[in-house]
Amino acid sequence: LVDFYADWCGPCRKLAPTLDRIAQQTPNAKVVKVNIDESPQIARKYGVRSIPTVMVFKNGTSVARHTGLTDESSLLDMLAQ
Repeated sequence: LVDFYADWCGPCRKLAPTLDRIAQQTPNAKVVKVNIDESPQIARKYGVRSIPTVMVFKNGTSVARHTGLTDESSLLDMLAQ
């Protein structure tokens, strides 16, 4: 699960504790964060135009994507795909 965020983004800060809980609850999933200000080329590569954007990758392929705030159960559903 990749979280595209920025330090100045309020909704990103609200989503962070949820992503931390998911990282602790799902040891078989890797949760990483990409700061779009520090890595704009990665954000461009994946077409991230709004933040927060969360993408789930399996075997290097994007299988799910959500832009904006979301809840823990929705993120867990995304991981189950």
